[in-house]
Amino acid sequence: MALGISAIALLLLWLVAWSIQGPNAFSSDTATASVSLTAATPEAPSALECELLSGFRAQLDWMASPTSGVEGYRVYHGGPFQQGFSLLGEVGGGSTTYDNLRPSFLRHRYHVTAFLGALESAPSNTIRVRCRPRLSFPFPGPRNLQAENYRSQRRVILT
Repeated sequence: MALGISAIALLLLWLVAWSIQGPNAFSSDTATASVSLTAATPEAPSALECELLSGFRAQLDWMASPTSGVEGYRVYHGGPFQQGFSLLGEVGGGSTTYDNLRPSFLRHRYHVTAFLGALESAPSNTIRVRCRPRLSFPFPGPRNLQAENYRSQRRVILT
């Protein structure tokens, strides 16, 4: 996108020079000018946290980047046995939640960046997540359980 804007700026400079000096505005003895436009890199999101939902599901939440016009956020994952991070997914600029996590009993690492076009912020804080699911049993246990102790026979009868 920056290349397209630079090309348009150079075309406008040429048109202005041509309209003032005529068709010989850029002869061989005319110095060339270059225009470069730079955009600021967006600031990183902050306060990344993880909320364990149910079973083996988790959700990442963070505070939005203070840079206006952020197009979205990229979520990066570092597995328990890998050194670096790999792109896990993206969300739009209006969202500060990623709820498609499925961590395991092993520790996983996550961080988030903001992006604006081809520019990407530094990473947010890195967090480590390990899922400890709440176990639930599909069948309830027995009710009104009673025990009788027969010491002479060395046994207990449950009813």
